[in-house]
Amino acid sequence: MTRILFDSSLPEIVEFKNKLSSDPIESSMRLTQLSSKSSYSFENVFLKDTERKSISDINNCSEITTCITYGTIKSIESKYNWWYKSRKKCTYSVCEDFEKWFNVQVRVVDNIDVASFILFDKDCVALLGMGAAEIRAQHFKRGADLELYPEELNILNEKFMLFKVNVKKKHLDSLNEPKYQVSRVCNSESIIQSFLKSVMEFNDDETQTCESTGDADVSLSLLSPSPNFNNSVEDKCNSSIVRPLKKIKLEKELSVCP
Repeated sequence: MTRILFDSSLPEIVEFKNKLSSDPIESSMRLTQLSSKSSYSFENVFLKDTERKSISDINNCSEITTCITYGTIKSIESKYNWWYKSRKKCTYSVCEDFEKWFNVQVRVVDNIDVASFILFDKDCVALLGMGAAEIRAQHFKRGADLELYPEELNILNEKFMLFKVNVKKKHLDSLNEPKYQVSRVCNSESIIQSFLKSVMEFNDDETQTCESTGDADVSLSLLSPSPNFNNSVEDKCNSSIVRPLKKIKLEKELSVCP
């Protein structure tokens, strides 16, 4: 390992340290700018840069895509492992220790359909406030069966949020119900409200276009999501569905004026 030593008495070093200590406002502004940039990027992902789809659209998707959808976590699929382990990353030696990571499969619903989503470590830590190793340790301390999922995960139930979902080739080819990986979630109330508002405005425009052209049977590409759902969706949520072969559906393209 190479160590680099600096002489703290060098004029350049002294000047740099003095500048930091004497100008806290400027330092604070730098942090604020970084935080603002991060927030702006987050809003871009969920409101501007990524295609929007309902859960029904995702289930009937015919091409590989990444999209944003809105839904409510109704249950945790406890028959699947909620965590996995992998070796720690080591730069200079082979590590024998393992780290534990979240891999939680949940049932997510909107107002007409349901799907299985997989939440990974970064999002689960943010939503639960603790890591997989900590939760597993608490679970073990209570004397609970390690084969069962811990009660701490119940915090996820009934949470509504935006999901960034990856639809891959394996999902399109599967005859069974797919399990979609989620690469990011957002439970910011302001971003969710902005998302739902834009969806409703889009649907209003689509409806007006359908009424003016007489195309009443043309299905809208986005629904107005709601945490409320009907009994048929609840039945789907509690069952494992064999995916039917997709039918080819021809839809008339809509030309919506800006």
